[in-house]
Amino acid sequence: MGEGSVTTKPRGRPMRSPDQRKSYAVSFRTDKRLKDLLQHAADSSGRSVATEVHARLNRQFTEEEVLGGPEARQMMLHMIAAFRHAGQIGAARLGHTEWEFREWIKDPQAYLAAMTGVVLSLWEAFPDPAVSFETKSAWVHDVYRALVSREANKDPEGFARVKAVEAVAARQKR
Repeated sequence: MGEGSVTTKPRGRPMRSPDQRKSYAVSFRTDKRLKDLLQHAADSSGRSVATEVHARLNRQFTEEEVLGGPEARQMMLHMIAAFRHAGQIGAARLGHTEWEFREWIKDPQAYLAAMTGVVLSLWEAFPDPAVSFETKSAWVHDVYRALVSREANKDPEGFARVKAVEAVAARQKR
């Protein structure tokens, strides 16, 4: 450049990397409810509807990849739904029908109810009905032993407390 020449800023948007340069148009039809949900989500996130659709689809495919496929993602959603439903019932049994998730998740009794709901829903969905009740019961005992072991490792007195609870339970059975 010679004397007196001025450098100008390049016009247009900045260059994208080669893997980001191409985007492809995809169109689809939907109902008003989904269109309104997408518009609301886009407005809330500060994105266009197209960018919101892209982000949500990308997130779903990423979740499936991370979790091991669409079946694994579906199982995760099943467990989350069971956890949420049973926790809400647990809160209601405590007299707190107004509690939302963020409230009952902090309550130990509601949380235990939610955990129980997950185990029961998985029990119901067990893939092989021919597996005996005894085999499943042995698994329950294994889970119990694992919990006892964790409790004992967290607190030296934990194992003694567990043994005391077991002794009370054994006396009650008689």
